[in-house]
Amino acid sequence: MSETRLTRCRKRKLEELNECSLMDKSILENNLNTSKEMLLNGSKRLKRTSKARLNEISTDEKFVKNSIKTPKTDCKNSQKKYLDTIYEDFVKKGTNTKKIVNSIVNMYKKDKDKALLSVVHYFFRIAGGIKVITLDMLKTMAVPELVQKLTVNYEEQDGYYPIVSNLTKWKGVRKNISAFCSDLIEAIKHEILFDKYFVKQILSILMGMTDSQVRAFRHSSTFYCMKLMTPMVKIKCAMKKKIDLSSQSNSSFSNIENLKRSREDLKINFDILDAYINCIFQGVFVNRYRDSVSDIRSICIAEMERWMEYDRSEYLQDSYLKYIGWLLFDKSGTVRQTALHVLHYVYSDPKNVKLLSLFSMRFKDRFLDMILDKDNFVRVESVSIVTHIIAHSPNLLSDDDITGIINLIYVSQRNLAVAAANFLDIYIKNMISLECDDLDESINQSIDSEGDVSSKKDKFDTFYIKKLIKFLVQHGLPSHTSYFVDSILTNNDQLIRWHIFMNLILGENTFGIKLSDAEEIQIFEILYWSLYQSTTGNQPANRSGQKRAQTAKDQKRMLKNNENFCIQLLPHVEKLILMYSNELSIITNIIKILILCNLDYCHMYTQNISQIFKKIKKTIYLHNNQNLNYAVINFINHLTNSKNIIQDRATSFKHLLIQEFKNNFYQLQLKIKNIYNSSSNKEQQYSELEKLKYDLTSSLNRIKCLGKSFNIFEKNLFECVMFIMDLEFNDKEWQDIFCDCIKICHMSLCWARYEMESNEDGEIIIFLSNNVGRYLKRCILLCESKINTISCEAFSSICDIMIMFRYTTEPDQISKISYAPDFEFQKSLLSFVRINIFDAEIANDVESEDKPLKDLRQERSFAINNKRTCLGGICKIIIYNILPFKHSSLIIKHFGVFYTYYGDIIKDLIIRLRDIEPEELAKSFFSAFRSLYEDCLDFPSVKTKKIMNNLSGHFIACLNVDYKKIRKPIVLIHRKIIFYAISFKNAEDEKSNNLNILRYLVPFSQKLVKTDKSFVLHLLIDNIPDYCTQKKMPEQYESVEMYKKSLATGSIKYREEFDLVDDEESTIINNLLAKDEPS
Repeated sequence: MSETRLTRCRKRKLEELNECSLMDKSILENNLNTSKEMLLNGSKRLKRTSKARLNEISTDEKFVKNSIKTPKTDCKNSQKKYLDTIYEDFVKKGTNTKKIVNSIVNMYKKDKDKALLSVVHYFFRIAGGIKVITLDMLKTMAVPELVQKLTVNYEEQDGYYPIVSNLTKWKGVRKNISAFCSDLIEAIKHEILFDKYFVKQILSILMGMTDSQVRAFRHSSTFYCMKLMTPMVKIKCAMKKKIDLSSQSNSSFSNIENLKRSREDLKINFDILDAYINCIFQGVFVNRYRDSVSDIRSICIAEMERWMEYDRSEYLQDSYLKYIGWLLFDKSGTVRQTALHVLHYVYSDPKNVKLLSLFSMRFKDRFLDMILDKDNFVRVESVSIVTHIIAHSPNLLSDDDITGIINLIYVSQRNLAVAAANFLDIYIKNMISLECDDLDESINQSIDSEGDVSSKKDKFDTFYIKKLIKFLVQHGLPSHTSYFVDSILTNNDQLIRWHIFMNLILGENTFGIKLSDAEEIQIFEILYWSLYQSTTGNQPANRSGQKRAQTAKDQKRMLKNNENFCIQLLPHVEKLILMYSNELSIITNIIKILILCNLDYCHMYTQNISQIFKKIKKTIYLHNNQNLNYAVINFINHLTNSKNIIQDRATSFKHLLIQEFKNNFYQLQLKIKNIYNSSSNKEQQYSELEKLKYDLTSSLNRIKCLGKSFNIFEKNLFECVMFIMDLEFNDKEWQDIFCDCIKICHMSLCWARYEMESNEDGEIIIFLSNNVGRYLKRCILLCESKINTISCEAFSSICDIMIMFRYTTEPDQISKISYAPDFEFQKSLLSFVRINIFDAEIANDVESEDKPLKDLRQERSFAINNKRTCLGGICKIIIYNILPFKHSSLIIKHFGVFYTYYGDIIKDLIIRLRDIEPEELAKSFFSAFRSLYEDCLDFPSVKTKKIMNNLSGHFIACLNVDYKKIRKPIVLIHRKIIFYAISFKNAEDEKSNNLNILRYLVPFSQKLVKTDKSFVLHLLIDNIPDYCTQKKMPEQYESVEMYKKSLATGSIKYREEFDLVDDEESTIINNLLAKDEPS
């Protein structure tokens, strides 16, 4: 009976222990003691039983004890499971932290220790810890001992703990922690915050973790402390206001005692809270703001922004600002940016700028230095801070400092340029405000004299644009006005107030402002780029920044800007052309502006369109300028392509202009021809030609510009230009004339080909068949000119014409005009490439000491661009197989030496040949590799080895990663170089062998598949000479062994593998073995 009752008791206790999921250590001990008492009572009741029965009962007692110990571990696991479940819910994105906080507060009211344990467990788990914290550990262990125990055998897992991990499940951890800390302090701010237990215990543990050597603990706990301190500062600020209000209250006598008591309570709580805040600041911030981890430093300094927002009077003191100032010198760009971001917030409030006057004076130089920081975001923040400073302290910066900042408008980074434009905006507004009294007086005088009262905005914008133009003239870069306008237009609309520009240009309603000649030139430049960017939405070239697609709203806004501009400008077009016909840059901009105008408003100047055309024609003859010619021709083309009332008149004007330009050139050509026929004295001929040189240059330039847009084909024109090309002048002053002649003949042939395709005229076919070869032969002679510009222009034209008129076997009209270069012609082309493109001056960076460095760089840049154009042309005719593929070896040979200048062009050539004819590419590379190796034998040095290795490395980088496509050419390269390496001129002479070339073939082994490695290795072993041993030829032996080792890596025995290869592999190998050994 007693045995049954004892067993039933034991089972009931086991079931209770298994059902308990949150049972802590004290509950387990109580249950264990209860079980012992029940066992003892049961043994007393069974005293009268036999000795054997008692032994049986004692055995059952031991069993019950052991069975109770086992659920103790299970209970601990269930407690850990419960806390981990809440932890998993906590770290999820979008978690409602207020529910977790409310559950902790309710738990605290019932059991303080359990609530404290849950909060500490959350913080510890988020720091990456996996051990379980128990109440005994919290009660019995000191904080250093507890932290030390938790860090034993801790693994940081390469630094990927929750708050720094990039995993998807941890993305919301930082946001949840911030919300949890804020909600926790907000929920306990009335009582629990001041009970000197809950918050005190949490802070003591977290501060112990901040001193840990484990980065995860130190990082996470610093984040917790900073996030806990921020709501405390907010509560402290509110309590301070309450204390001040209670001291100023005028309540009745009966409420004075109550007010005193509440005020005393507030002071006590205020002191407690202030102690917590000071403890965190002195114990965590002061130690961790200089931590070795940059993100910890950023966390510390970032929270100061919130503190300054809540309590400006305390945290805007030098005792706190000094930490921000020191971190401006931090080695991490992120920390510097965070410090500047905090200062940017502080300086954005005008009330704070005066409080920070001493700080600004002390760290002004550092702000200016950070404008040139390597981190672009740091530069932007520093410019923004200096902008806030100068807005309230205009005299703090010198003129040189201001100019240096404003010049950042021209940089390619858009955000930095916009920040510099905002600085310029504030600077100009300060200048206007300082001169306000004088400006008001001049405004009143202009109003009295003109009787025209404008709005205040128009007055301000007039002076603003005047200051802007004046600055641009004095300090700007005229050739980069597009960058300047793009930066200003981003956040400023003064540049699209067209009527202000027109008033300044026409001198109407300008409030006494007059523009100088330089300012007039600049205002038209600004006007053009403002109209271009505001009506097209295009950014300047090379200006980085986010480019978004234009929306319907953007297009509507651009059309509105164009409409407003047309209304302001078009009525005054004729007057402006007449006023500025002698100013080249202004008249060019006026015509470019007319191109941008909406043709729907062209009726505003339709009545005087003939007069406008006449004035434009006069300006063309007045100025010999290519930009003006292109602008006029684009304007005419713009009008002729539109369907409006001006189209017919513009078309007639176009034909008239073309014929007039041609007739003018014919007259000049006839004069030159008469000079040659009338006199045989070259000096006399030269002196008479010098008088016609300017007119000839102008005439050719106008015809060249016409040919870019209009059909200028005419047999007589081609013959006259060819006559000029036949003149022999090596003077640099004639280089523009020869270059224009080449371009005109080139365009004439292109337009003739276009007419032939649209209308198969027999005369045009005869003309092309007779003159294409004639023109190319004349250009090949000009390629020998000592003047680099002429030779490069002629070579580029040859390459383009040969592609257009390349040989074809198809029975059509094109085959009649095709041209196939002969051997001598090909030889001349390759000779030009060898001498002029791959010259030693570029490879060795030879510089002349006779010219200034700036001029030398400009000339060098211009020469390299010309050479790149020529190299691109020769590569095109090789790709089109006009020149045989084998001639690409000349270009590939220089791939390593000239990689800096021509690497992209040669790489594109190799890739295209790889896709078209991979075997021909392999043969070309072998020829280039062999030729370069033989050249290097004459000058053996470390540099020659580097040249060979560079060629191998760059060539391999161009090959496709698909091994099936490059398999055959790679094997062919190995085979050819092996046979070349074992070819000896004299077997007894070590210098006559080529075995050293095998060391440069090692990088190509990685592109071989296993089967091919075995084949190549077998080929090498079978053909290597017997006398190539370490004793006789140590250097050659080393090269062979290096090559063997590269082939042996990843390969298998050739004979075993050869029987297992598939049909395709067997065919490749048999074909290669069947080839004759190269001589």
